[in-house]
Amino acid sequence: MPDVVTISLPPSGQEEIEAEVTIGAPAQRRARLAADVRIGDLHLGQHAEALVDVTEPTVDATVTRQP
Repeated sequence: MPDVVTISLPPSGQEEIEAEVTIGAPAQRRARLAADVRIGDLHLGQHAEALVDVTEPTVDATVTRQP
């Protein structure tokens, strides 16, 4: 997912987006996450925020038995 998501809306339009966030910080509870909103050159600032739990990355591994 890119650092910036750009969408086009008609007047009074609405859109829902889905985003996946990867953080380089250690695991922690209740980390703050915010979305910064711009419309063209107009910077509206943070208009969405959440508290999230950051977990350690999971590793997909295949286990093979040796004879």
